Amino acid sequence: MVRKVLKYYFDIAMSQKRYSIPPLLMAPIARIGTDYIQPLFTAAIINKLGQSTSTSMSDYVWPIIGFFAVPFFSELLWRYMLWSVNYNDSLGMEKIANRTFADLIGRSYDFHINNFAGALVAKTGRFINAYEPLYDTLVMDIAGTFVGLIFAVVVLLKISRPSGIAVLIVFAIFAFVVTKLTRKKFRLNKIRAEKESLQTAQLADSLTNAISVKTFAKEIYEEKLFRDITKEVRIRRRRAWDYQNMPMDLITTNTVITLNTIALIAGILAVRHGIAQVGTLVVILLYVRSLTRNFWDMSRIMRTVENNLSNAVEMMNILDKDAEVLDKIDAKSLKVKSGNIRFTSVGFTYGDEKQKSRLFEDFSLEIPSGQTVGLVGPSGGGKTTITKLLLRFMDVRDGSIKIDGQDISEVTQRSLRDAITYVPQEPLLFHRSLKENIAYGKPTATMKEIIEAAKKAHAHEFIENLKDGYDTLVGERGVKLSGGQRQRVAIARAILKNSPIVVLDEATSALDSESEQLIQQALFTLMEGRTTLVIAHRLSTIKHLDRILVLENGKVTEDGSHEELIAMKNGTYARLWSHQSGGFIE
Repeated sequence: MVRKVLKYYFDIAMSQKRYSIPPLLMAPIARIGTDYIQPLFTAAIINKLGQSTSTSMSDYVWPIIGFFAVPFFSELLWRYMLWSVNYNDSLGMEKIANRTFADLIGRSYDFHINNFAGALVAKTGRFINAYEPLYDTLVMDIAGTFVGLIFAVVVLLKISRPSGIAVLIVFAIFAFVVTKLTRKKFRLNKIRAEKESLQTAQLADSLTNAISVKTFAKEIYEEKLFRDITKEVRIRRRRAWDYQNMPMDLITTNTVITLNTIALIAGILAVRHGIAQVGTLVVILLYVRSLTRNFWDMSRIMRTVENNLSNAVEMMNILDKDAEVLDKIDAKSLKVKSGNIRFTSVGFTYGDEKQKSRLFEDFSLEIPSGQTVGLVGPSGGGKTTITKLLLRFMDVRDGSIKIDGQDISEVTQRSLRDAITYVPQEPLLFHRSLKENIAYGKPTATMKEIIEAAKKAHAHEFIENLKDGYDTLVGERGVKLSGGQRQRVAIARAILKNSPIVVLDEATSALDSESEQLIQQALFTLMEGRTTLVIAHRLSTIKHLDRILVLENGKVTEDGSHEELIAMKNGTYARLWSHQSGGFIE
């Protein structure tokens, strides 16, 4: 999975070559100029000063010019390189954010109900933020360090072969040991990142349901749950940090000390035996100082790389899997003319290979265009599943679902859902204004259209009494509104969308009797001339529909109008109706 993360980031970087490739060339040049070429001019000056014969100031002109010019131009190169890196980082993170959001928002209904939103947010944030340190490390550390190392070793081999060979041997041993240690550190950090995601998920879950926590007086219980996970996070963090301290940093420190000592001894011997001048000893010491700093950098580089790769792997595990419901490559837009719906020999099974639960088997149903159909029956009978399959939140196992003769698996999901107005049992609103929430189904709607839809849904009355009217923010998930108010806003949104097919899932469940009576007419206006599916437990909401279906264990056991089903004295519908008074279950 690490390779896939690196490939993903590499593809992002290469999509903007103008800003990603130049820094890879400029950073090594700038590093070599400052760390390895300037010391050569220093050595030339020292050697001239050590000559027995007197020299004039003119003999120092070129070494002084080189001593100044090399770091000056290296710094200019470094500044331009940083400008390019900043541009690449910001643009790359923007692309990653957009791609990740598009992937997550396109995932199936089951994906979202089986994942904590808080954990997904945390994983997304870490995945986006990991790009910048990884690319920066590649440019400013890895490229510069390794190219500089090669340059330094070549120079050392030329001016002092023993020093160059010693550096090569020590570096090879160090790189081998650190690579081995880093693999274990990566595993420790991967576990740490997973625990941190659980901590974020627990935090988000508790805060999202803060009202439930308070109404059940479970603050202490939630605090204990959170303390348990934060304790586990602490333990995992400390294990990773302790491993960095011992043995990783210990090995790095001893390597640096050893290399400095070897270089000093080799340089002294070279000067004492007349193999090299004092300036050469200075070059060796300055080079080794730069190289030992690079050893420290390598430890930091490894830490940065494995930390950020650990953070990115969790999201990559999600992105690497295909979405559960996909459009076909040649999928076309759905063209709805009349709204005829046909289920033909549909088979559907819940669960995975380990645990399956069959619901529909050879299920067939036709809903003529413009017909209003109510779905009733015991929980688990398949009412909501029918709507999910129709909206293609899930795919059928066998058979087909067609709208006006077009198989919904052959059309784009976007065009399918554009053709269907769906009002769920618990409408969730965005933390945006009422105006934006109502216009969500039709973003181009005028204020006049928004108000008209709100009036039809009997939402205008309470909205105009709010301090900020239609500009009122409704809070996260619409928590500032009552259940009935949220439902009215959802119905107004549905009215404004004006799709040829309507699906209502307990659309009046949160309303009191008076509000329900007010909205019934609006709903019938919405349903007029449209193919409509209505799931209801309160039978008063479907009494006047064209047709009522009773679903039990994935089969239609009763089919007819209200009057026809009531006449079936021993039928499920008649029994449910007899248990209700005024539409409420007693």
